[in-house]
Amino acid sequence: ELTMDSFIESVRSEIESLNLSIVSIEDNEAAYFYDVLKHKFRLDYTSLFVWSKLNRFSDFSYGESVNWEVLIQELMNDFNSELFLCITNEEFYPWPILKGKKGEIVELIGSLPFFEYFVFDSNFEELLFDTHDNFFRKVRIIKA
Repeated sequence: ELTMDSFIESVRSEIESLNLSIVSIEDNEAAYFYDVLKHKFRLDYTSLFVWSKLNRFSDFSYGESVNWEVLIQELMNDFNSELFLCITNEEFYPWPILKGKKGEIVELIGSLPFFEYFVFDSNFEELLFDTHDNFFRKVRIIKA
C-alpha cells in the first residue's frame, strides 16, 4: 500500500516526465482553501471519504463502456481554466493540493494509476470528486 508521501513523489515525477506546469500550493494557501471549502460545502474532514457525507450531489458512473476522458472534460466544463487538484487517495485530512491548467490536470490524472481526488477552482462553487467506486460525484453550491 502506497503511503501519501510516496504517492506524491510518483505524482511529481509524472509531472516532470510529462513536462507539465503543475505546482504544489503553499500550506497557508491550502489552509485557506480548506477553510472556505469546509464552510461552503460543509465538508467533514474527520471522514476518510469526504464525498460519502455530502448533500445535493450528482453522480456520474464510468465503467468499461464510458470514455473517462470525455466524461471528466464534460464535468469540468463549468470550471475556470486554472484548477486545483486535491489528492485525498484514501488518506485522512490534510491533503496536498496542486494547481495547474485544466487540460494538464486531466492529462496528469489520466496518466497515473487510479487514485482518489477532487478538483475545484477559485470560485469555490463546485467540487468534482473521483471515488474508488468508479464514479464522479459533483457538488454545487446552491445560490440563494
